Amino acid sequence: MKNKEDITSNGKLFNKFLLMFQSKNKEGIKSKKQLLKGLPEEENTSKAVNEVIQYVTSHPDEASEILQTILNKDEISNDVFKEASIEMSKNKNVPNAAAAIGNAVENSDVSDSMISEIIRKGKLGIETRGRLIKQIDDKNVRRGYIIRELSKIYNRCDKYHSDEALMDAISSIRISSKVQKQDQDINKWIKKIISKRMASNFNKFGFAKVFVFSKYYTPEQMIGMQFAKDVMNEYDELSVKVVPIKEENVIDTMLDAVAMNIAKNYEETGRYIIPQISNLNKLTGGEINAFIHYISSRSKRELNSSEINGIKKQIYGKRRNAELDTAIFNKLIESGIIDSMEDLSEGDRNRAIKAIKGSLDNVILKREEKVEDDEKVR
Repeated sequence: MKNKEDITSNGKLFNKFLLMFQSKNKEGIKSKKQLLKGLPEEENTSKAVNEVIQYVTSHPDEASEILQTILNKDEISNDVFKEASIEMSKNKNVPNAAAAIGNAVENSDVSDSMISEIIRKGKLGIETRGRLIKQIDDKNVRRGYIIRELSKIYNRCDKYHSDEALMDAISSIRISSKVQKQDQDINKWIKKIISKRMASNFNKFGFAKVFVFSKYYTPEQMIGMQFAKDVMNEYDELSVKVVPIKEENVIDTMLDAVAMNIAKNYEETGRYIIPQISNLNKLTGGEINAFIHYISSRSKRELNSSEINGIKKQIYGKRRNAELDTAIFNKLIESGIIDSMEDLSEGDRNRAIKAIKGSLDNVILKREEKVEDDEKVR
C-alpha cells in the first residue's frame, strides 16, 4: 500500500497535469472578439460552425448573444447560423441552446426555409418548435407544421402525465383562437386529441375531467357538437379496455359540468338559466332527469317543483322552437319566397328579412302562449 506522502505527491501531479490540460484547451478556444471577427473571413462553413460550438460549449450563457450577433452581421453567412443552431440543439453541453435559438429567430429576419430546416434537423422540444413555427411567414407552410405537431401529440396522447400537460403541449404550438375556429383540419386534430385523452381517462379511471379542456371546448360546446360520439370512437380504438363505458356515461359527465356552471350562475342571479346549447333539445327523458339531478346536486339543495318545471320548460321550449323554425323555413322554401328574395336589392332584402323575422317572432310568441295555456289545463 502506498504511504500518505506518495498519495499526496501523486495528487499534486494529477492536479498539475489537469491545470496544464485546461490551460492548453483554453488556448485553443478563441475569445468572443476573435470568434466574431474571424467568422466573416472563414470560407469553410463547417469550420466556422465548429468554432461557434466550441465557444458556446465553454460559454453556454452567451449562446443567445452569439447566435443573435451572427444573424445581425451581414458579412457572416446565414448558413453558419443555421448549421450552428442545428448542432447546438444536439449538444448536451449547451443546456440553454433551445431558448437561444428561439430568441435569435424571434428577434431577427430569418427565412422560412431556414426555420424549416432547423425544425426538421434540430433536436428541439415542442416549446421551441412552437416558437419557430410561429415565425414562419407562409401560412400554408406554418399550417402544415401545426398539423404535423398536433398529429404527434395525438400519437403520444397517453404519454403525458396529466391532462394539463397535454393542454400545455397544444398551447406550445401557439395556435390562435381565430385559426382554431376557421381551420377545419386543425380543429379536427384538436378534437381528436381531447377525445382520445377523455376516452383513455374513462378507460383508466371510469371518469374524465371536462373543464380542463375548456380552453378549446367548453362543456356546453361539447354537448352542442355531440362530442360524446367522438370520445366513443376513440374508446372503440383502444386495444385494452379496462372500464366498460357507454355514450351515456360520457354525456352524463358533460351534463354534470354544465350543471356546475348553471349552479354557479344561480348563486349570482337566483335563477336557473339553461344556456343556449344546440343539441340540448335532443336529450332523452332520462338524460333530462339526470341533468336536473346534477343541477340540484351542484346547487347543494333540493329543487322545488316550480324550479324543475322551469328548467324543463326551457329545455322543451328550445325543442319546440327548433321544430317550429324548421317547419316555417320549409314552408318558406315551398312558397318560393326565398328564391324570389335573391332578385331583390341588398336594402330590400334586408327589409324583407326584418319583416319575416318579426312575423316569425309573433308566431313563436303565440305558440308559446298556447303551450302555456295547455300546460295550465293539464
